[in-house]
Amino acid sequence: MRLALKISLLALHLFLLSGCFLSGQLVTVTIPEIGTSASYDPATKKPVGITDEFLSTAPQITVYFVAKTTVEMDVTYSWYHEGTLIAEFTVPLDQGYNFGWITPKEGWPVGDYKVEVGSGTLLYRDVSFRVLPR
Repeated sequence: MRLALKISLLALHLFLLSGCFLSGQLVTVTIPEIGTSASYDPATKKPVGITDEFLSTAPQITVYFVAKTTVEMDVTYSWYHEGTLIAEFTVPLDQGYNFGWITPKEGWPVGDYKVEVGSGTLLYRDVSFRVLPR
């Protein structure tokens, strides 16, 4: 697990050092903070109930991250359960805190999850969490 985290961080740093081009503009995106929480406060735009373990009865699981970017762009959240893609959506990237969540109709299947945040073929960051039986 630590090796995978080191590789992810190294890839992120290499991307940030090299930059990328989007519509002819040099784009830099930094995501210094990412995590999971039970919810978020729309008034303060901050995560509420930060954790990486949830019960299968949790009404929603929220991925949050702080972003800094040089241009307006979209990001894609890709949600995986045990390595299988279960949800994906694209939204505009905001400066500061960003939030994305899904709410399964029949509860969360127990197991390990990962959410990747990226744009096109570029992965900016990912975060993992676990869902435990009730």
